[in-house]
Amino acid sequence: MLKWIVFDFADTLYDHNLIRRKFIENKSLSRILAKFNLKVSEKKIARLMENIRISMQGRIERHSGQLVFKKIGEAFNKKFTQNQLNEMEKLYRKQELKYFKLLPGALEVVKLAKKKGLKLALISNMNSELFAQKLAKSGLSENFNIKITSTEVGGEKSSLFPFMVFLARANKLIETKPEEVLIVGDRIDEDVNAAILGMRTVLFQRRNSKFKAVHGLQPDFKIKNLKQLKKIIIQLT
Repeated sequence: MLKWIVFDFADTLYDHNLIRRKFIENKSLSRILAKFNLKVSEKKIARLMENIRISMQGRIERHSGQLVFKKIGEAFNKKFTQNQLNEMEKLYRKQELKYFKLLPGALEVVKLAKKKGLKLALISNMNSELFAQKLAKSGLSENFNIKITSTEVGGEKSSLFPFMVFLARANKLIETKPEEVLIVGDRIDEDVNAAILGMRTVLFQRRNSKFKAVHGLQPDFKIKNLKQLKKIIIQLT
């Protein structure tokens, strides 16, 4: 019996890839840095930012915009003050929210799950403050019984800790067994990883992924759009 659907947020319910594209198209990162006397091409700075975050994979520190901008400065022998780093992060978040957009079918699939009597949770490897801002803009917040971020609980999904926290909180609402939970996300190394705890998983394959399965784990279902997830929900309920 299915009782819960646990969604990832970025590139599962909203289009984070669109945000990346918009940053490059509008030279948003280079414009931010230019305000602080660092002139670098947008593509170069976008690649550097991605490499910095990859180098910190599995560490919640990678979600600190200030730390990322500090490391960008260091790469160009530029030292920013704390006030400058604070301002950069604010400008960056403002642009992220400007480009924020739900994926097609996100609202419909959430409504269907609620109509079927399922409880919903959201688990994201994200800075808690930015998560709250994006969730508010999405208009979906009231649909979720549980919301968890990696920075809130002190561990990323790859560590399984956010999923363990979820199970503990879920059981305070209704008796929940791992097999009564369906995890939906776009990362085989993070979201599908929840299968270790006995949860069922759906891998959202919007595009080719460079990430590899952990311990050879494979998802119970694969989808390429949220319309296909609606069929799975109907099937399981």
